[in-house]
Parts: sequence; C-alpha cells; structure tokens
Amino acid sequence: MGKPQGKIRKAGIINLIKMIEKDIISGENLMKCIKELIPPIKTCLTDDWAPDLRFVTCVLCEKILLHVKDLIDYE
Repeated sequence: MGKPQGKIRKAGIINLIKMIEKDIISGENLMKCIKELIPPIKTCLTDDWAPDLRFVTCVLCEKILLHVKDLIDYE
C-alpha cells in the first residue's frame, strides 16, 4: 500500500478518536458497529511500514475500550 492510502487510513483512525473523545458517538452505537471496525483496526495494527499509524491505532483501541467498558460482555 502506498503513502496516500496510509494517510487516509490514519486520518480515519484520528477521526474515530476525536468522535469518541467528543462523545459524538455513543458507546451503544460504537458497540453496534464494532464487528465491522475490528478488521480494519487489525490491519492498521499490522502495518510494519507505518509506525505512526500503528501508534494512533493503539490509541484508538484504548479509547474504544474505555468508552465501552461498561457495555462489554463475555463475548
């Protein structure tokens, strides 16, 4: 993947972080789409050539877990 796609993916991750930080997306709505979010998040975490993308993706994972911590069940 080239640099433009990496920048777009990074921008998407940062937008999700900002949406969570500003409570634009509720924990309930985030849980509704979590199954669709996991594959692209995993892909961003495995991009060896883009450490900054991996870092912001780790920040996103932390924000998601903190935002939905009361809504997570055993599954």
